[in-house]
Formats: sequence, C-alpha cells, structure tokens
Amino acid sequence: MLLNSFFRHWLVVATLCVISCGSTRAQVDSTRLVAIDSGSISGALFGPSPQEVMFLGIPYAAPPTGDLRWKPPAPVQEWNGVHRADAFAPVCPQPADFVREGVRQAKEFSLTLPYFKEFRTDEDCLYINLWTTNLGGKQRVPVMVFMHGGGGVAGSSWIPPLGPALARKGVIFVSVEFRIGVLGDLAHPALTAESAHHASGNYGTLDQIAALHWIQRNFAAFGGDPGNVTIFGASDGGNKVCVLMASPLARGLFHRAIMESGQCNDILFPELKKQIRYEGNVGPGTAEDTGLQLAHDLKITEGPNALAQLRLKTLSRGEMHGYDIAEYIHERSDQVLGVEEGALYPALHRLEVRGLLAAEWGASDNNRRAKFYRLTAAGRKQLAEETAHWKRMSSAIARILEPA
Repeated sequence: MLLNSFFRHWLVVATLCVISCGSTRAQVDSTRLVAIDSGSISGALFGPSPQEVMFLGIPYAAPPTGDLRWKPPAPVQEWNGVHRADAFAPVCPQPADFVREGVRQAKEFSLTLPYFKEFRTDEDCLYINLWTTNLGGKQRVPVMVFMHGGGGVAGSSWIPPLGPALARKGVIFVSVEFRIGVLGDLAHPALTAESAHHASGNYGTLDQIAALHWIQRNFAAFGGDPGNVTIFGASDGGNKVCVLMASPLARGLFHRAIMESGQCNDILFPELKKQIRYEGNVGPGTAEDTGLQLAHDLKITEGPNALAQLRLKTLSRGEMHGYDIAEYIHERSDQVLGVEEGALYPALHRLEVRGLLAAEWGASDNNRRAKFYRLTAAGRKQLAEETAHWKRMSSAIARILEPA
C-alpha cells in the first residue's frame, strides 16, 4: 500500500511537472530570449521564419506620470523574471479624433498583422518596438530608428507598419513612442526653473534622446550595430530628426539622418522667453506665456505649488487639433465651443493667446463653470487662408497623380 501510494504521488508530481514545464517552454522560447540592462525579455515571431523576431512594448524609461509628468525621462526600474515583449504598449495621449483614426487603422492592419490589437492611449507610454532577422547573428547589422509624425500632437510608434519589410532587408527597424502635445511640449517658468538645462517644453525630444541612449546600451544583444544608427521620419517626424541633428544632447547617438518631409526650421514655434515673427507678424508670445495662460485658465495661481497643481490635472481625452477647432466653430457660425473648467485643452489656449479665438466664462448644460469660444475676425481670416492653402495643395497633388 505504501509503495502504491508513493507511485501515485510520484505520478501526480511528474504529470504536473510535465504540464507546467511544457507551459513554460510554450510561453518563453529561449531562442527569442534577450537580456537587456533592465532585465530579460522574450519576443515573438512576425513571420514564418524562426529568424523573423519582433520585440514590442519594451520600456526604455519610467512611466512619466505623477511627479514625473513634465520632467526628463527617468531610468526604468529593473524587473525580475521575463518581460513578455509580444504586444504593443499604449500610445501617448492625443486628440480623440486621432485616436479614432488609430483604432480604425489598427483594425485594418490586424487583418494581415495579428499583433495589431487594441489601440489605446495612456500617459505610461515610453516604449520601444523592434523587428529583426539577425537575432544571435555573428555580424552586426545597421539600425534604423523611426520617429513618427502627427503634427506634434498625434501619431504613434505602431503606424505605419514598416518593421517586417525593413527587417527583411537586413536592418533592425525600431519605432519609438514619445510624449507629444501638452505632455511633450508644455513650457512654463516654474518648469524652466526646476530644469537642470534651464529649459522646458522639450520633453518629447528628451524622450527620443533617452531612446537613442537605450539603443546604444542594448542593441548589440539584438544583433544590431550601435555604431551604425540611422534616424528617420516623415512630416513632423522629419522635424524631430532635424531637432535631434541640432541638439548637443544627441551627439554621438546616431550616425545618419533622413528627413522624408517636414521643415528644418523653427519659424512656427515661439522661443522659450522670446517672441517670434511669423510672416511679418508678431507671434503668439513666448512658449512660457502659453503655459502661464493655460495655468491661469485652470485657476492655478503662481507660486511654489503651481507645478504640483498642474501635475494633478486630468487630461481631456476630447482635445481637437487647433485647425480642427477653428473649422468646427466656423462651420457652426451660430454656435460656440464650450469647455468646462478644469479640462486641459492646450490647442484652445494657443488659439486664444494668438488672438484667433475670443472667450468668455459662463455655465455649461450641467451648470458647471465653463469657457465659451468664438472665432475672432483674425481667426476667420487665418482659417480662410489655411483653407485656401490646403485646397491649393490638394489640387497640386491631384495634378501630380493624374495619369499621363
């Protein structure tokens, strides 16, 4: 009886071991396991070949939330065990209309790329994705780092899905998620004062530089050559490339740069403490002025607690791009756009500071204090000029694309 009991016990233990060990092997394939400076990660296949490996959602910095909002990216906390890098992490917060478009595109791409799943946003968004066919290779291959576009207020590291095609060409393709909009670009005198670089409004750029540092530290483990890094981007991603070429903080972190579009200038953006002239006209004040206006509208008083109050504010998930807001109001000329007190709508504040929107306080439908915006005469003129510009652009593109 004792012997039979022993064998039954051994059989149960052996069966559990087989099940659990088999499950572990299924979850973590040692051929797709890589050790980086913060811990171990496991990737997934993106194609039929065992050499076609992707690593998605790798944290390259700590979540920029709470006290880390509007601060340079902090080091990521090390972890024990294996971090599964087989799914995209959230994208950085952006206007609702762009999120809807991201959801639509992700759904379309998921028909052929099953790892395109739920497109979502979160302030915890500082992650890297990479695709490679050289994991464990004896020779290191070039690295291409893509900076997404989106006008500085939208876009993501998910789209466009360039990874598989470029990896199969013999490079390691990397896409980077970085802060945008109010989280990436807000300037404020108090933020400037607490900065070691005596600057503010450059958090997205600092994220990109942190990602390039991460590549230098870790990419040899993926079969990449840290001495052969190319950065590239389209639209506002091209602008990001230009800024990185100019920044001394990025020196030595990349070796080639490609601007597929965008501008290598700063005429559209105010300086930190100096007004600009745009097309002969004085611009919308300084970058810090815009931050002060935002804080004022949120009823945040200047003083030692101003930043703590700003960091406690909840982001509005319904923010629209500045041009879209002007067009929205123009199309509803008998209406105004109302925003309840306490919501962060940086695009509205920028248009108000520039004199393109006029605002007055009132009560919302919920009897909450709200600010109501109307287009000014200058705003209507600016909108008409921009509309005409885009019509000319569309007409020119149509002529180029017409068959001969």
